[in-house]
Amino acid sequence: MQFGPNRRSARSLRAVQPAGSGHYNEITLMQQIRIGLLGAGGVARSRHLPALQNCPEVLLSSVWSRNIDKASEVAREFGFQSVQKNWQDVVHSSDTDAVIIATPPPLHMPATLLALEVEKHVLCQARMARNLTEARRMADAAASSSRITALYPPRPGLKGDRVMKRLLHDEHFVRDITASSTSRSNKR
Repeated sequence: MQFGPNRRSARSLRAVQPAGSGHYNEITLMQQIRIGLLGAGGVARSRHLPALQNCPEVLLSSVWSRNIDKASEVAREFGFQSVQKNWQDVVHSSDTDAVIIATPPPLHMPATLLALEVEKHVLCQARMARNLTEARRMADAAASSSRITALYPPRPGLKGDRVMKRLLHDEHFVRDITASSTSRSNKR
């Protein structure tokens, strides 16, 4: 999907549903999407926010960080309308259409689940979750939601990259993951 001056003037688009669903849903584009940000660290400041500033359809509504001074600094620097004292206020805000979760992984699952529960779109920074159980809960919530969800890919070279490469070359690991996925999809 393109944002900015080159995007088409149409007010709707077709969005692909999660892999394997075999169908499309029509969604309506908003005149402006109001973004709430959880986390005000380096990735948000260097990657997410500069890109969002180039999108005229984006309004930066509210920001939260564990460090309120950092949240206030980011709000001034990037033009957020408000700073919140707790992350739930960003998610529950009627001035927020979508939430970017740019925090350490312990907050990814609870923030994603709450955002989807209150019908917000979600962009979650990778690493998705702390473990497979949390990742599955997030994926299940996303699959049953009408909202758009996405995982922002990590930069290459994270510590876990070498571990994942080793595991993906281990046929027992791949077989176990495949069997687990097949078993879960047959239960639905």
